[in-house]
Amino acid sequence: MVLGALATSLGKGLLSKPKKSKKVKVENQKLLPSSELRISKKTISTSLLRDLKPVEKEPSEITATKNSSLAEKFEAIKKFLSERYKRDRDETIMEKLRREEEKRKQREENIEKKKKKAPLPFKGFLPRTGIFDTIGNFLLFLAGGLLLNKFLSLQKDLSGIGNILKSIAAGIWNFTTTVLSGLMNMINAGVVEFDANLNDPVDGESDKITLIDCKDFNIAGGRRIRTPFDGQAAYFHLDMNDYADTPSTVQISEPMQFVRSVTVVDGGQPGDYSAGAPPIITASLPEGPESILAEFSPNVSAAGTITSVDVINAGRNFLPTQNVVLSISGSGSGQVTANMDPILFTVSEATEAAAVTGITTVTFNEFIPYPIESGTKVELVRLSRIITSSHSFEYVGAGTNINTANPFQGGKPVPENEVVAINGGQVPFTSTDQKGNFRIGDGLTIDQTTSTIRGRDFNRAIQAQLTPLILALR
Repeated sequence: MVLGALATSLGKGLLSKPKKSKKVKVENQKLLPSSELRISKKTISTSLLRDLKPVEKEPSEITATKNSSLAEKFEAIKKFLSERYKRDRDETIMEKLRREEEKRKQREENIEKKKKKAPLPFKGFLPRTGIFDTIGNFLLFLAGGLLLNKFLSLQKDLSGIGNILKSIAAGIWNFTTTVLSGLMNMINAGVVEFDANLNDPVDGESDKITLIDCKDFNIAGGRRIRTPFDGQAAYFHLDMNDYADTPSTVQISEPMQFVRSVTVVDGGQPGDYSAGAPPIITASLPEGPESILAEFSPNVSAAGTITSVDVINAGRNFLPTQNVVLSISGSGSGQVTANMDPILFTVSEATEAAAVTGITTVTFNEFIPYPIESGTKVELVRLSRIITSSHSFEYVGAGTNINTANPFQGGKPVPENEVVAINGGQVPFTSTDQKGNFRIGDGLTIDQTTSTIRGRDFNRAIQAQLTPLILALR
């Protein structure tokens, strides 16, 4: 500001017209206070920096008079400002060095505080050096030696105890393994809650059976008469010798099966198959009574490999003892396997079981397709059931990566992943997907895009209604 003010004043003086004035005697005077800066380059120890303080020095003498030329006046101003700048800069550097030295000293003090000598971890266990300490150490070592000799004398007995404990541990392990294995098998097959016998024979295509001696498995309190209920399902112990339409002669005590889905183990080499003429996949023949063949439709990619297999018909009455094998036509190297589920007859309702005889009539939600002899054993298991209503399935199966799961980034939903029910489990549900399509279970879908109703259950209902009409019109 001083330089600006002086420059402005001098500029005005130069630009203004000269005026006549009386001759006045002006004595030479100093325009600005003198300034002097004397700094010599020296080597200073850093340990002394914290005690250093800037030394106030007078600026060197700058002389300029009113009659001095304009160049002399500017030179005097320049010299004054440059010396003032150098002095302030040097003071700033010295102050910065002093603060850095204080910080370094503070860090060193903190490090020294942390470097406290830690006590030895076993200092209390080391032998002492006094006379009484020596006697105590001797007695301690003597007692330790006596105990060691006693332990060695009992080594044989301890070894026998160890062998016994080893046998006990092995027995506990075997018992635990057996129990857990049985528990897992029971969970997979469903918990058997009641059992009974057929009181009357059952004709084919019947949805009702009469049971006798229907009891639970409360062994501790004595088996009690019980009534079957909704939430249970039944299967029968069958002898294949009673049926003429099956080649098997085995007796089964587990439910028969159907094909739930197909897993593609190996889609084959590129070019093994054609998308225009996909291969034919066939399964082993079911060996149960009134069986139905399974049908499949493979999906082939443009590269000529099998990507997935749709189950057109799940088949019926594969025996639990069967090894169901899927074969692919052609010379390709693809491999697929069948995932099986049990066929269970779910309880709709049942009459109250008689107090003494345990006779009850059970109505199923499904028809039994084969006849059953009276006296056949029936087991009722508890179903695993999850019920959900008005569930929102939006972009299920598109993935969990936010960078690729979004539709605008290529994410594609997989409707098959919305509901998964295996090993006889049930998931009654109603849901809406990202397109607004409404589903009532797996068998009925209301498609809002096409304004149509489709699904397995819907087709069955239409066939059940129209078939009698078609037969009547013939």
